[in-house]
Amino acid sequence: MGMVTDFKVNISGKEINVKAPKLDLDGSLKELAEYLGKPYNEFKEYLEKVSSKFGGFGKYVKVTEDEWNCMKIDQEDINEVMGFYAQTENYMPELTIVASSEDKQWLSRFVIGYCLKNNVKTVVDYGCGVGPVSIVGALNGLNMTAVDIEGKTFEFTKWKFKKYGLNVKTIEIKNETPLKDKYDAITCFEVLQHVPDIEKTLEHFHESLNKNGLLLITRRFIGNYSLALKKNEKYEEIFEDVVKNRGFQVVEKVHMWGPKDNSGKWLEIYKKN
Repeated sequence: MGMVTDFKVNISGKEINVKAPKLDLDGSLKELAEYLGKPYNEFKEYLEKVSSKFGGFGKYVKVTEDEWNCMKIDQEDINEVMGFYAQTENYMPELTIVASSEDKQWLSRFVIGYCLKNNVKTVVDYGCGVGPVSIVGALNGLNMTAVDIEGKTFEFTKWKFKKYGLNVKTIEIKNETPLKDKYDAITCFEVLQHVPDIEKTLEHFHESLNKNGLLLITRRFIGNYSLALKKNEKYEEIFEDVVKNRGFQVVEKVHMWGPKDNSGKWLEIYKKN
């Protein structure tokens, strides 16, 4: 996990103390190799080899994309799409590399700091990946529930929670309405472009939030990679209106990768009406 450190996170002019691991790429990949039962040097050499034609570790997303394209996944077949995420082994190193980046670590600290500032107690990490948000939330005493498609990546994430001794609940997505309780906040980062029915998912989020509950989203429907469903591109310009029409109001938009970010990507924060 890396050494847990106290970070000061600026939330609307107020500094919030957030406990979080200080991750580095080497340490994160060593942990993945441990989980897979592979010697680290051999595992790292393999990752370097398969990613080299795409530009190295920083472009490992292209390895997953290449696998998707080679399998000719039918985007209209939800079982085929979910089956890919469940069985692929490339998502583990891809998301591990992303989670160890400074940008992603900032985002995880910021959203948990935002939850702490707003007295949030229960949080759903929807589409949790390898669990960076759930881990930071649990380290700060929040009641975290990690939600994702059952499969190899989620099994790795569960193993991490157990290894760290973190009390994180887990829910496997088997249909479009997997949440059965109500929560104070839902985080959903780079997930909606992959879901088959965005509007139904937003309605499910609304139903699963307590009064004045928070919904924190990052998304990119256009200019994404092959795994993003083409039919969701229509939401790029109308997304905010769609969310409002599903019973939410905009609270604020924050640069996705921190105050120095000029990428044009946003963390969008909504509140349930």
